[in-house]
Amino acid sequence: MGTLTVVEKGVACQDAIDYPLFYMNDFSHLGLLVESLPRALDALEAAGYPVNRNMCSASIDFQSRERFHKIFHTLDRHGIEHTMTDLVGCADQG
Repeated sequence: MGTLTVVEKGVACQDAIDYPLFYMNDFSHLGLLVESLPRALDALEAAGYPVNRNMCSASIDFQSRERFHKIFHTLDRHGIEHTMTDLVGCADQG
């Protein structure tokens, strides 16, 4: 089982990442950026994914590699733009 963090493009969201107390410049958090967080979450919930909504982000639980890949297919079917990226954009890089 895994969890994928989802945030909306262009929205500053500090609650999306659980920063460790101490980290070096190699800290990252892979996640999914979507064009519309509400539309993406509605589509994923309709497809049977457990969605844990936070203030300005969400986490999507999946049980297998196949279910992980179907997240992207679900978003594609609903015409929701998305991209996988490192969500850490403001960490001190050394």
